Amino acid sequence: MTVYASDGSTITATTSPETPPQQPAEAATAPAQPLTPEPPAPEPGPDAGEAVVDAEVVTDLAVIDDDTETEPDTWEHEPDWKYDELEFHGDLLAVRIPDENALSSLTSAVKCADEVRNRLTDRFVDKHISPMSRVRVLERMSDPDDEDYAVYRKNAQLAVEMAERGEKPDDELLVTNAWADLMATLGSIGSDRVAANHAALAKVLAGKR
Repeated sequence: MTVYASDGSTITATTSPETPPQQPAEAATAPAQPLTPEPPAPEPGPDAGEAVVDAEVVTDLAVIDDDTETEPDTWEHEPDWKYDELEFHGDLLAVRIPDENALSSLTSAVKCADEVRNRLTDRFVDKHISPMSRVRVLERMSDPDDEDYAVYRKNAQLAVEMAERGEKPDDELLVTNAWADLMATLGSIGSDRVAANHAALAKVLAGKR
């Protein structure tokens, strides 16, 4: 290769033989490997100071019986009852104290035929004892473990023993049925009220004379 200098002379420059550009070596291709999923991260353990709960211990605690006695639900009669109430062996029954006419009808029914007497008695009960109160008394009568109603069974037993000894049972021992006792109690309260009304009326009439 000739190169001309500024003074006109020529300079022959030797050039090194051109070397062909090296081709980059092909990268070695490795065989494709199957993708392996990463294992899940371990669950964090309990912090220091935290108690480790044993599942078996929890199961054992769950089946421990509770011997604590629960209070029975308090029974209540109809909330819309607009007449009287009567305490009877721990229950506040919804009743209607019978007036003089009702008492006279009930006492006179014993002189009627059985069908008429039963009908008048049923009507008296319907009018003077609420439906819920009737059911309450009958349910407790049917329970042999009801301690409050056990007095009637005891009365019956004592009355039999006294009769076997030739003794006359007291009137209280002759009350051997809770339903009969309730009816008698209503009749007694009604009779006392009628007597009080008569006395008050007589007093008023006496004052006018």
